[in-house]
Amino acid sequence: IIIKEVNNQSIIIQLINEIINQNTFNEFIAKNITATFIAKNIFNNIKYNPYFYFNNLTFIKFLIKIINNNNLNNTIRDIIINNDLKDFPIILKDDIKSIFIDETHGIFLIIVFSNHYPSDVEVEKDLKVFDKIKKDTKINNAEIYITGISLLSHEIKIGAENALYTIIPLGLVITFLIVSLYFRSFVAGAVVLALFTIVIVTAFALNYIVLGIWLNRNISFVSPSIVLVLTLGLCSDYSVYLLRRYQLERNEGKSKDEALVTVTYWSSRGVITSSLAVFFSYVILSLMNVPLFGDTAIANVIAVASTMITCLLFFPSLLYALGDKVFWPKRTKGYEIKLSKVYEFNLKHKNEIVLLLTAITLVSLLFVSNITTVLDVPPLMPPSEVQKGTLLFYSTIGSSISPIYIYVEGNGKVLIDENLNSTYLNYISSIADNISKIKDVKYVYTLDRPFGEKIDLNNVFSNETIKKIFLPSIERFIGTSNNGVLIEVVINKQPFSLDAIKVLQEIRSAIPSNKEFKVYIDGVTQMSYDSKTVTDGVTPIILLGLILVIGILLFLQLISVLIPIRLILTILSSVAWSLALLYIAYSLSFNLPIINAVPLFLVVTMLGVGVDYDIFLLTRVREEVLKGKSDEEAIKIALEKTGTSIMILGLLLGITFLLLLIPDFPLLNEIGFAIGLSVLFDSFIIVPFFVPSIMLIAKKWNWWPSKLKR
Repeated sequence: IIIKEVNNQSIIIQLINEIINQNTFNEFIAKNITATFIAKNIFNNIKYNPYFYFNNLTFIKFLIKIINNNNLNNTIRDIIINNDLKDFPIILKDDIKSIFIDETHGIFLIIVFSNHYPSDVEVEKDLKVFDKIKKDTKINNAEIYITGISLLSHEIKIGAENALYTIIPLGLVITFLIVSLYFRSFVAGAVVLALFTIVIVTAFALNYIVLGIWLNRNISFVSPSIVLVLTLGLCSDYSVYLLRRYQLERNEGKSKDEALVTVTYWSSRGVITSSLAVFFSYVILSLMNVPLFGDTAIANVIAVASTMITCLLFFPSLLYALGDKVFWPKRTKGYEIKLSKVYEFNLKHKNEIVLLLTAITLVSLLFVSNITTVLDVPPLMPPSEVQKGTLLFYSTIGSSISPIYIYVEGNGKVLIDENLNSTYLNYISSIADNISKIKDVKYVYTLDRPFGEKIDLNNVFSNETIKKIFLPSIERFIGTSNNGVLIEVVINKQPFSLDAIKVLQEIRSAIPSNKEFKVYIDGVTQMSYDSKTVTDGVTPIILLGLILVIGILLFLQLISVLIPIRLILTILSSVAWSLALLYIAYSLSFNLPIINAVPLFLVVTMLGVGVDYDIFLLTRVREEVLKGKSDEEAIKIALEKTGTSIMILGLLLGITFLLLLIPDFPLLNEIGFAIGLSVLFDSFIIVPFFVPSIMLIAKKWNWWPSKLKR
């Protein structure tokens, strides 16, 4: 049978069916002919399809199976399970296949698109669906993971919440035990926790009003943990410091009223100075709006203000009401470490101590100079299926799900009567050509490369059939306003990493300038780059501002030039030691990145919190000097009277921050490790040894230009 010049496929099929019905033609052969005809017809119609091509060896066999089998699902399932990709009847083109398949590592990618950013509730539903799919899908030796930016955010949030539920109960128990043992009174421990409860409820309520309602800002996942830990530490420090001074005055035979007058007149000065230092530290940090810690700084400002007001106004009233009952059941002197030998050691070896600790600081600075920071979140998030899948995906396929987005906006229209504006096209093409030459760029997708490989748009738009095939894919890169074009760049680097930032900088340099267009860049790599740029840029400004503010604050309090300089340098020594250990532990040992804001947050926190212990010692030294003691005698008395308290206070705050090491959450671990160690260094080494040694060397120059009246 010869059929000539028949354009309608249905006529052929109808004819073949009629022949079969007449029983004059073998049914199997007829179906073979039908499959062959359909295959050739499809080949001709979609030979220009950019996504896939048909396997000449297996496609006709596939059609025959379909014609001979009424169960289409089973037929297709059988082909997928029992055949290699190269034997499939329909094969993706290489440039499309490489987006979804990494044959080297045996990875297959399925991308699910959403028309909006999913909420937490929707993410939870997605995870449940995924768990069901994972249980129902049984593929030999195959591991299935799910990832995506919304899932990463959700997992981090859940991890932060779980960390909070672990840290705070432990922090409360440890604080209660340390305070109770120090004063040998369970009432004292309970009073400190009650004070913390009042402060934190007030602080969270004010934060909700200021951040949530007034500023309409969402706080980052690290904020609640840091605010709670800092507030617990500061509240414990200030209340224990005031409580200890009251106890000492009572032990010396003073009446309750006299003891409270001394506490409010002398000790409150130390609390005011130290809390103002912490307050202004976070005020300066909040004004710079540092990524990740900008809202945390605002929350800390409110928490510190609440702590200061409560400890200075409410706590003395509570102490007056309770009196000596606060030390029930034993009104003893409490637990105390005799630090007279520490003073004698400092007096005898003051020069050696200063030289040794200065040398350690200089060596630490060598390690600190090697620290490189970046907003590289995935390696630092809590371990989960999402994290494992993300790291696996980024290390093999690259940044396909998190590309670099370049948006080019002009004044004219991109698409005019289904034809591309040549002005746009030429500029977009030049950008894509330049970027595609960069070593670590894997794919560039835009108008003339809708599938990664550059195509001849003249041929595409000159043929209506081909044009209809390609135009929907090209329109994907045109903005809804028809005056902007999107360029997607996939690189071979983990998109949050420093290596990705370096590639991004090359990409930015490769974009030719054109006055007719505005170019915008977005994506997680750009976000990481912006975060690092902002943090690196504002760090010197914040440090200078803090040093200036704290220097002026201390000068007004002590009327001394040397003490503020010495105080800032010794605090920064503890910061240097802590950062050096952070670098050795996390960068060198664990091969983990250091988040760019962690060193800055450490410096800001320590220039505020670290002032506490130094000021507590200094105010007592100054008090004794004003009472007529020599500098040496004043330092000895101050160490004996406040040294133990300072160590206990440092232990309280240091352990509270070190609790952040308990959750398996490296980002929080880094913060807790750095601040916790720095606080312990400050309270157990800097204040008891470094500070007195320097003061013993400086003697009368400690107070210059003032002349303290003895």
